[in-house]
Amino acid sequence: MIARNMKLRSGYTLVEILVVLVIMSIIMAIAIPDFKDTYFRRILLTAALSLQQEVRTTGQDCLRLEFAKYYILLDTSGERCIIYERTGVISHPIKVIKMPYDVDLVSTNYAAKKIEFSAIGYPTTGGHIALKSKITGDFKYVIITPVTGRSRVSDALAVE
Repeated sequence: MIARNMKLRSGYTLVEILVVLVIMSIIMAIAIPDFKDTYFRRILLTAALSLQQEVRTTGQDCLRLEFAKYYILLDTSGERCIIYERTGVISHPIKVIKMPYDVDLVSTNYAAKKIEFSAIGYPTTGGHIALKSKITGDFKYVIITPVTGRSRVSDALAVE
C-alpha cells in the first residue's frame, strides 16, 4: 500500500517551491546591484574609448591631408566634444560627440579646452580628459602624448 501511494505522488510540494523561490530571491538580491555597477562602468569605459578613437581619427585626418586642418573643442558644460574644420581663418563644426547621459565630461588640462593637431597628425601638446560616471562615481582618463601621438584610457592620471 505504501509503494502504491508513492507512485501516485509526483511533482513538488508548495513548501519545496517556496524554499527554492526564497533562495533564488536572496541570490538575485545580492547579484543585481553588482550587475548594475558593471553596466554603468562599461558605459563609462565605452565613452572613454570612443573619445580616444575620435582623437586618433582626427589626428589621422590631419596626417592624410598633410595640413593641420582639424581641432577638437572640449565643451565640459555641454558634455560634448566638437570637431572643427579650419577653412582659412574660419572654423566650422563638422562633428559633435555627445557624452552618454550617465557620463560627465568633467575636466581637461588643455589650454582653452582645445586639442590642436600638427600636419603630421600628432597633438601639439599633451594632456588628459577626465570622464566621470554619474552613477558609480568612477573616473576614466583619456591621456594623450604629443611626442608620439599615442593616446590611452586609464583609471588614474599616474604617468607610466
